[in-house]
Amino acid sequence: AVSTSGELLASVERPNDSAVTGLPAGRAEQDPRRIRERAYEVLAELGGRISDVAGIGITGQMHGMMCLDEHAQPLGNLITWQDGRCLEPDPHGRSSLEQMRILIPARLWEACGCLPASGFMGSTLFWLSRHQAIPKGTIRVSFVHDWIAGLLTDQMPVTDPSDAGSAGVFNLAATAWHRRICETLDLPVELLPPIRESGEIIGRLTPDAARATGLPPDTPVCNGIGDNQASVLGSIAQPDNSILVNVGTGGQISWAIPSFYRAEGMETRYLPPK
Repeated sequence: AVSTSGELLASVERPNDSAVTGLPAGRAEQDPRRIRERAYEVLAELGGRISDVAGIGITGQMHGMMCLDEHAQPLGNLITWQDGRCLEPDPHGRSSLEQMRILIPARLWEACGCLPASGFMGSTLFWLSRHQAIPKGTIRVSFVHDWIAGLLTDQMPVTDPSDAGSAGVFNLAATAWHRRICETLDLPVELLPPIRESGEIIGRLTPDAARATGLPPDTPVCNGIGDNQASVLGSIAQPDNSILVNVGTGGQISWAIPSFYRAEGMETRYLPPK
């Protein structure tokens, strides 16, 4: 919980104990229902420490994906960014990731800001599609934190350009899903979430979600933002003349540029406007 001036008012954390065990080697999945339980526990404890809530901001794990039915309920586990199924060779010795890069000319990937990788939403969706493994009844795929935002507001999840860019099939230059790439890969574009701006108010806390979290009903809920971009905005006061060095499970050196640009050997990611 943070004040409007940026002062830390309260902080709550829980261990992420949602990992699914007993999977084939190289697979990485988590139980989204357990993630939801933990998120609600954190919100409930925070709600007991503060008296006035202006809004709920959301960030979370990029790249991974989950499949949802018409009621926004999970059809299986969250497949995380650490999952390696897209690197598994087919009978001809070629992985689905290699197949993606063969099917799509290199110049088309330029607009995405990066090449696809195993664990990206687009790559995982391609693997599921090729293996006829998209669960029956799926009407949307989602990042896990966007799903939580949808639950809080009782709507199907949407996403923002920073998270969409982490899918590997998003046209950053046009701020839209890269339709030509998706069509060439035979990806079901209709399953991809609609795009709303990062941090935009997408709804309000429902009475049921308010009871579950202990927060006031009708509290504004903001659209999510990718964890890397959240770290940039939360760590540097002047993006125009600052560089952020992040060393963790991954490492990034990030700086803001005024418009979309591709540099060889680097990734370009979406940073929300001021």
